[in-house]
Amino acid sequence: MLSKDMLEHKLTNLINNNPLLIKLIDLLKDFSKIYLVGGIIRDIALGKKALDIDLCTSLNINEVSKILEKSFKIIDTGIKHGTITAIFDHVHAEITEFRGEKNSLESDLSLRDFTINAIAFDIVEKKLIDPFNGLDDLKNNILRCTIDPNIVFNDDPLRMVRAFRFSYAENRKLDENIIKALKTNFDKIKTVSIERIKDELSKILVFENPSLVFKKLVEFNFLDTLFPEITPMVNCAQNKYHVHDVFNHTLDVLENTPPILETRLAALLHDIGKPHTISVDSDGERHFYGHEKESVKIAKKFLERLCFPNKTINTVLNVVNLHMRDLEAKGAGIRRLIRELGDDFNVWLMLVKADRPPKMPKSEFEKRLNNFLKNYNFEIEEQKRKDFFKLKITGEDIMKILNLKPSKEVGEIKNMLQELIIEDPSKNDREFLINYIKETFIN
Repeated sequence: MLSKDMLEHKLTNLINNNPLLIKLIDLLKDFSKIYLVGGIIRDIALGKKALDIDLCTSLNINEVSKILEKSFKIIDTGIKHGTITAIFDHVHAEITEFRGEKNSLESDLSLRDFTINAIAFDIVEKKLIDPFNGLDDLKNNILRCTIDPNIVFNDDPLRMVRAFRFSYAENRKLDENIIKALKTNFDKIKTVSIERIKDELSKILVFENPSLVFKKLVEFNFLDTLFPEITPMVNCAQNKYHVHDVFNHTLDVLENTPPILETRLAALLHDIGKPHTISVDSDGERHFYGHEKESVKIAKKFLERLCFPNKTINTVLNVVNLHMRDLEAKGAGIRRLIRELGDDFNVWLMLVKADRPPKMPKSEFEKRLNNFLKNYNFEIEEQKRKDFFKLKITGEDIMKILNLKPSKEVGEIKNMLQELIIEDPSKNDREFLINYIKETFIN
């Protein structure tokens, strides 16, 4: 973590090299105090890349908008809440007027949930302001509220989920006062819009340690309140091929995937159907036949309930559905996988790598994976040279041969022929397909 002097130096360089901030200072310095606040300071202090520019000002936001509107593009959809977004040279900055009864910087910072988010930087005088010792808390890896956490969480219950993100997901200790307030207030999370919950989950999943968040949600008995679809995985025993129960296996897979949202969602949900597909054979061994199909059903409800975009939902469901495909597949099996995965192959591959059978030696798994990739790449190269998936006859040909009109039956015949050529690409020959149709459908 950067020292205070080094942090001030870094922030000063940021301002001096940012055309938007230079322009803002020039326009507002005679009317208002202006401060960088929140995540940008926290992230730079930790040596991370800062993406969002958040500022607060002592001037009424309507006045700020009037001053800036000739030089900036202004988005004022949040103006009734004291916030505008200023855009200059494709760079965005969110500007908020001081909040709080005292209309002061300290009053504003006191309302910013956690001390690590309540650090400001005067962009004119180039000085840090840290009234709640947020820099010390960053250094000591602890998350504390700026004021009584009961007040913080009552003001916005979503902050309780944010507490899990800024603590456990980033390997930071949670202050005991926050833990007590969470246990007292967590039921109020039900008042928060599901879209905001989705946004927090998305951020948690791509942080450093998402699995610890889910473990703590279970420990505090909060999981069922937030994500009831996941609860049945907890303590759901598996079989001789596994070391952990379904929940802890899922968290292992989650940790072993890269921090990409679609991949992490697929990891979280890939076995969610297992508790609903348990069967026990005569030897007392547990099985989960068809769990991937059940996982798709539950994952679909989960993702739709949380209002994830359709593109994300489709990718995750496709990967979950296909995550049990055999790595020892060859030829037609790989060609089918290529067709069914499409652009989702990389997400699928990342999940498969993370979902390595726990009792299979790593060397054996890597051998199978390398052989699969060799065969996969061969099929990809083949398909670059041959138009594998385009039938050499059309729907019009089928209608003419069988004297049919446009109908569902024509589509079903085309699908059957498609499967035929995936099994054996050499059969994608016009003369062969015409004769095959005649032999199969004409007595």
